[in-house]
Amino acid sequence: MQERFTTHEAVALRDLPRRRKTDDPWRGQFIGRFRLPALPGQGKMGVVYIGYDLVLHRVAAVKVFNRQMQRGQRCWELDQFIREARAAALAEHPNIVTIYEIAEDKGHFFIAM
Repeated sequence: MQERFTTHEAVALRDLPRRRKTDDPWRGQFIGRFRLPALPGQGKMGVVYIGYDLVLHRVAAVKVFNRQMQRGQRCWELDQFIREARAAALAEHPNIVTIYEIAEDKGHFFIAM
């Protein structure tokens, strides 16, 4: 299936690597205001996508928490995920990413940076 991008997306994403993974449920989908066209990596707590912010027209890394949570449900991994985002948001250094948003969309938590 051919992916279609807006002009802003195409310009912002043209030089980014594209890694194909057929069993990836988020590739090409939306979470919050971000479109997730590419998957650069994954770790223990989440999967990191190259995302495109449809409101501000910029590229961001979007880390999606591995588990879908029900309303009011918590686990220590999610608490750690949120602490990680808060700690990074407090730091101001050229070698530390800027946190744009931490949010939840349909039970899926994510950090945009």
